[in-house]
Amino acid sequence: MWFKISGKLLRFSVEEFCVSTGLKCIGCDDLSKMKSGRPVLQQRYFSHLKCIYRQDMEDVFKSMPANSTDGDVVKIGMLYLITSFLFTTPYKKQVTDATFSLIESEDLETYVWGKELFKNTFNYLKIATTKRTYDETTKKDIFTYRLYRFPLAFQIWIYESLPSIDGKIYKRLEYTWPRILNWTNYATRVIVGQLERLNFDLADVS
Repeated sequence: MWFKISGKLLRFSVEEFCVSTGLKCIGCDDLSKMKSGRPVLQQRYFSHLKCIYRQDMEDVFKSMPANSTDGDVVKIGMLYLITSFLFTTPYKKQVTDATFSLIESEDLETYVWGKELFKNTFNYLKIATTKRTYDETTKKDIFTYRLYRFPLAFQIWIYESLPSIDGKIYKRLEYTWPRILNWTNYATRVIVGQLERLNFDLADVS
């Protein structure tokens, strides 16, 4: 996907996603090979639920019994991280059996999280950049949308692509890899007018 910013073309693709996040983006991301049946973690902590949603994962993680094994705590913590931070979704998005099975499998450490995350994030980004509403006050088309999956990668790409605004909306901490480790936001809200002055022209998205 290409963006025209201040007359220059900038690309956001799987390569930029990988550099921004450090996640593995090459390999097989097919979860259909995961073993069938109800995974052990589901039986142990979610047996009272027919369907498991992101909010359920958060509730269980924050209230795990004191006698839970360290292994279970780590696995539930990873599921919470995946569903609430990496694969951001509406609260009513169901957590699949395949995700549970992956957490319990030996393929967990080598799974290509970045490949699946990029595909999902990219699809939501394409949808987002086509949604416009007309503002009667400014007489301009404006964008209003929700960007799911891992929008932080796109945010970091913007930071790296627009170094001239370092210190205005965000602050660079390091020059390292992955790029996500380089930046921090200021503890203030970003005003729409600040973004408009950056000349970030979504009308030229392709």
